[in-house]
Amino acid sequence: MTVGAVRFGEVDLTTCDREPIHLPGSIQPHGMLLVIDRQTMTVEQVAGDSLRFLGLAPAALLGSDVTNTLDPAGAAFVRDTLRAATPNVRPTLFFGVPARGGASMLNLTLHAQDRTALLEIEDALVSLPAPVSPLVQLKGLVAAVQHSVGLDDCLAVAAAAIRQMTGFDRAMVYRFLPDGAGVVSAEDLKEGLESFLGLHYPASDIPRQARELYRRNWLRAIATVEYDPAPLVPALNPRTGGDIDMSDCDLRSVSPIHLEYLRNMGVCASLSVSIIFNDRLWGLLVLHHYAPRIVPAEVRVVCETFGQILSLQIDSKVQASDALLRDDARVIRDALVARCSQTADFAGSIASPELLK
Repeated sequence: MTVGAVRFGEVDLTTCDREPIHLPGSIQPHGMLLVIDRQTMTVEQVAGDSLRFLGLAPAALLGSDVTNTLDPAGAAFVRDTLRAATPNVRPTLFFGVPARGGASMLNLTLHAQDRTALLEIEDALVSLPAPVSPLVQLKGLVAAVQHSVGLDDCLAVAAAAIRQMTGFDRAMVYRFLPDGAGVVSAEDLKEGLESFLGLHYPASDIPRQARELYRRNWLRAIATVEYDPAPLVPALNPRTGGDIDMSDCDLRSVSPIHLEYLRNMGVCASLSVSIIFNDRLWGLLVLHHYAPRIVPAEVRVVCETFGQILSLQIDSKVQASDALLRDDARVIRDALVARCSQTADFAGSIASPELLK
């Protein structure tokens, strides 16, 4: 778990930019994780309360065939997904799988990196604040930004729409500036909260490796900052002898420094949705809540899809704005050239308010 002699969870403000946040060795405990040998389908590592989710202790799971620990529908999902010919399998979800014994319903998320597969298991919670389907919610979010006029309006509408859909206390659009710093460009918040609109933050607030994970994964959820991490058992993978790369895990444990940062703001739960275009992290749609809040998998899918569509909308509006600036600059340049060609007084020709634009 070492990267340049820095270990996860053992950093300070001078070394947090080197913390291996993709190798936490633990998860947020509202779900559980199984690490599976894709070739043999055996469970190699366990994290979380397996007795509650699967009715089996970690000792009973380790070394067992994962398909024997799940309901037939869940077993078929895992087996069929891992049969993919590609070496890597992007996170794939299966909603509403019966738990062993049928006592509850579960949501599964499965992805694979070469021979190592990771299966995340969560309760299938009530999916949305309002009694409507995720597709209807997504349609409303998309319609809101599609009818926005200009970039600023688009960002403001996006913040308001996603806060209304998710029920969070605050929603912000955090935009990265050319020097890596950030600014809150739009905000929608619960009455009585202090506004962060227009505040600027240094580039060091979001370390380099964190930005890379935001670029790689569209969404990041923290159910509560006051949790005890559930460690992987055993800590190192018995087949590889190393740490498990958890970059694509929704349940991946969070850096203690980031948790402390949120605590200092009074925030208890958060959800971040990336805004990406041209393979560049342009900004984040950040939601804060001041009490614990688990975001169900269905809602996370809606938010992730909305983030992808919002990214396209922002890209389009940024390009349109840049085009207008280029057109204005061209008009000013042409006027300047014409003025200079008609007089020998060059200094006087360029002394115009238009050029200052």
